[in-house]
Amino acid sequence: MIMVVIAALLSGCQTSLRQQPTGMGAETTAPAPAEGAQTGSGTWELTLTAKQVTPVGLVLEYTFDGSSAAGALETGNAFTVARWDGTDYVPVETLDGESPCWTEEALGLPPKGQLEVDWEHLYGALEPGDYRVEKEFFLYQGPGDYDAHVFYIDFTIG
Repeated sequence: MIMVVIAALLSGCQTSLRQQPTGMGAETTAPAPAEGAQTGSGTWELTLTAKQVTPVGLVLEYTFDGSSAAGALETGNAFTVARWDGTDYVPVETLDGESPCWTEEALGLPPKGQLEVDWEHLYGALEPGDYRVEKEFFLYQGPGDYDAHVFYIDFTIG
């Protein structure tokens, strides 16, 4: 089993995104995306699904069919979590009340895999409710040449 752990290089910063090979653990299907949520479309051909949802994290399963996309799929460490308040998604406040500090390395992704998203050190254990993770992905064509797109992955904690 190969697991890549991205280490924080900046003092005081923590990362929480780890790449995992597919097929690990039990699966929990996330609810359908909220109206307007981006789950992958157009030339990106990126499909994202929340699996193994717990109050402290989830596994983000992805499939990238880049046959019509120009570039290699990449992502970084950064993500945010927002909670549905009945009318809109509101960012979850961090434990220390500060904005998270993220390193900026790029993580090259194979066409199919899983990313573990662990937010316990940022938000603690989330209360039951409807949430979504906001995560940016990139199509890298060369130094300084990439396209970026933010995707929203909805999930429920029961």
